[in-house]
Amino acid sequence: FNIVDSSNNVRLHINSGDGNVGIGTATPTTKLHIEGNNIVVNTEGSAQAKSIYFRYSDEARIQCDSYFTFYTAGSPTEKMRITSGGNIGVGTSSPSAASGLGLNKFIDIAGASVPGIVFHSTNGTQECALGTGAQGLSIGAYGAATASDNIINFFVSNTNSSNSITEAARITSAGY
Repeated sequence: FNIVDSSNNVRLHINSGDGNVGIGTATPTTKLHIEGNNIVVNTEGSAQAKSIYFRYSDEARIQCDSYFTFYTAGSPTEKMRITSGGNIGVGTSSPSAASGLGLNKFIDIAGASVPGIVFHSTNGTQECALGTGAQGLSIGAYGAATASDNIINFFVSNTNSSNSITEAARITSAGY
C-alpha cells in the first residue's frame, strides 16, 4: 500500500507481508521506519512541548516540560531522572544535594547499599572510583600498569581559568 505525492514520490508505504510502515521510504526494514531531513514526534503541538526531535545536520533532542525519566524491567520502574534544573537522580525521583555544600548542579545516587561512580580510561585499564558505604567516603585509583601509577591528585585553581591549575595534594599507592 502506498500514498504518493503529485510527483509520484512515496510518502507512506505499508509492506503487505510483514506490515512494516515506511514514512519517506518505500522499503521499510522495521515496524516503523522514518526517513527525512527533520523528524519531530510531538505530543502537544508546539516546539517547546513534549517532543523528540532529530535534525538532519547536527542535532537530536528529547524535550519535556519539567523532567525526563528512564524506566526498565518487566513492570517498568523509574531508574533515573533528569530534572528541568539539570540535576540527575539515579534510584530517586527527587534528586537533592547534600545540605550545606552549596551545590547547584549534582548527581544524586540513592537506593543502593554502596553507591558509587566509576570512571574508565579509553583503553579500559586505568580506573578511578568515588563511592560511599559503611566506611564513609571511598576514593580509589586502580588498574595502572604499575602500582606506583595509581595516584590520586587534588588540584586547585587560583583563577577562573581551567588552564591554570596546580597540584595541591597527592596520595600515592604507598599511602602518602
